[in-house]
Amino acid sequence: MPRFVQIGAVVHKEFGPDTMVVDIRIEGGDHDREACIASYNARFSALRNALLATGLEASEIQSDRLDIAACQASKTKRERGFHRGGAAEGYEYRSSIAVEVPVSKRTLERLWKAVVDTDKGADFCIRFKLKDEDAAKAELLCEAVTEGRKRAEALASAAGERLGRVLSISHDFTDEEEWFGSSLDMDNEDDEASKASPSAAPEFNPATIEVECSVSVEWELLD
Repeated sequence: MPRFVQIGAVVHKEFGPDTMVVDIRIEGGDHDREACIASYNARFSALRNALLATGLEASEIQSDRLDIAACQASKTKRERGFHRGGAAEGYEYRSSIAVEVPVSKRTLERLWKAVVDTDKGADFCIRFKLKDEDAAKAELLCEAVTEGRKRAEALASAAGERLGRVLSISHDFTDEEEWFGSSLDMDNEDDEASKASPSAAPEFNPATIEVECSVSVEWELLD
């Protein structure tokens, strides 16, 4: 059975995000399924055309699956739309449009204005990310293994040994991405974001993304 030394190392690094994902969520309902679908189609087409008018390519606009469900009609005036469960008295739909573009305050403001001017019932959420996450993780993995090897060599040298081949290696990553969003739903009295001026885009302050890599390596010990 070979003698070995097992060493772990953790490294982390902050990266400036280079990509933002804008998620535009729409939902609504009607007492008739066909009318419900027509309402969604009209809103989706209007939003898509508005986004295209900002200079986006059609390939940059991705739509999520349309979810339509039978539901129970709302009984109170303040409750909008429908609620699942009970006798089917209507239908509701939910879907979203995603746009992934390079980080740009100007682009964000154009997209925000397009949505505000087109559909005040939509939700506007933004996520900042790295376009090439694999490259960032590969960089950290190399640094973590290098750091682990330095520690293993120091221990082996102190014990009068030297390192041989790698017997096993494992690694893990954690990363944090910033999400923030603002509701454009002006009909929801309980929504604080809806009280803000619809002409003011969300604050543009993309935080750095911290990526952490941990490794555990076993090296064979040689005389």
